[in-house]
Amino acid sequence: MSPSVIINQTPQLRHTTTATTTTTTTATTTATTTATTNIILIFLYFRFVLRKFEFVSGAARDERERREKARQQVEHVRASLVRWCRTNYGEVFTAWIHLKVVRLFVESVLRYGLPVDISAFVVRVAGEGNVDKVFDSVTEEFAKLKMGNDGGVGGAGGDEGDDEDANKDENGDTVYNFVSQKFSVEE
Repeated sequence: MSPSVIINQTPQLRHTTTATTTTTTTATTTATTTATTNIILIFLYFRFVLRKFEFVSGAARDERERREKARQQVEHVRASLVRWCRTNYGEVFTAWIHLKVVRLFVESVLRYGLPVDISAFVVRVAGEGNVDKVFDSVTEEFAKLKMGNDGGVGGAGGDEGDDEDANKDENGDTVYNFVSQKFSVEE
């Protein structure tokens, strides 16, 4: 039986009711404290983190308002960021392509030497499977620019055989008779 049932069932005289109730309430408080302590020990055994909680009547409403204000602020900042990205995308893309062109120029000067007499063009390939076909076509078109084993033009450094290793550099990458830079643009 719970202590509250004992309190309700205990018949007492009017003048001693206060003392008995106080004693019973103290016993109830002790039993509750013991039960609370046991529960706390169980939670701590399972590594739960216990914190004091005090109920504040308007706290939930204040929390909702704070979250709504934070959500509106995030939407405002996100809209500003998207607007900024759209504004500056063209400039960043132009700078990226400029770097690609500078790298193409430098590699062609390093490979073919001076004087600079190059033609640069951009080829848009439809589909991933067509990249090899485009490289084969461009390789056939520039077959007259045979690469020698010394890296120069004209094949003066080695034999003219169909050796597959003749088109490899020191890193094992395929070397073509032209300079190329690959990049992809998502639409």
